[in-house]
Amino acid sequence: MRTPFIVLIAIFLAAGVITNVRSLTKGARESESWLENQIPTQVGPFILQPSEPGAKTTYKMDKSTYDELDPIGITAQRLLASDGKEYEAVIVAGDSMQSFHDQRWCFHAQGWEIMDEGYTSIKTKSYGEIPVTLVKISREGANPTFAVFTFRGPTAFHPTIGALSKDYFFFELLHQKKFMGAEYRFIPGFRDATKEELLQFAADYIDKAHETSKGVL
Repeated sequence: MRTPFIVLIAIFLAAGVITNVRSLTKGARESESWLENQIPTQVGPFILQPSEPGAKTTYKMDKSTYDELDPIGITAQRLLASDGKEYEAVIVAGDSMQSFHDQRWCFHAQGWEIMDEGYTSIKTKSYGEIPVTLVKISREGANPTFAVFTFRGPTAFHPTIGALSKDYFFFELLHQKKFMGAEYRFIPGFRDATKEELLQFAADYIDKAHETSKGVL
């Protein structure tokens, strides 16, 4: 009987610590405009296609997305090269797990069907090997293509929302403070894009974001 009792006490203590963490994080947060100032507008030959002159993004997510995720900010960019190749790069920044979601549900909501899914990694100069989820997707009226996403947590990058959730849980439990994490998603916008091209762009973008944000992203 003693062991279950000790486990129960530990659970209550953990819950108390987490409650304290949440109560300590109701101060000022960074803004979306702050996030926009951290991201790159050019990655190699790929140049941002802004929504208007001087803008750092190409389009905005709808209000329901902001209401659901309560993020620090979301940036959605399309970057185009002179040869016509284009990539979409989306970053969601947040200081709690509420701000992040399983990208597979997002693809389904946007009408994409996941044809294949697996884990791989990309090699970056700023973080070394980063684990990512690579999916092949298709939808009516569009050619099948690839997409890649990854999550930056308090201690590491993660390819899945489950791994990110564990990272956040133990970080908040041990340190009693928040961490601004980020979710990265990349999709090619041109026909016959290879997964190798996509993975290289993702690595190059994350390296450039690390540079422009001085290590914040």
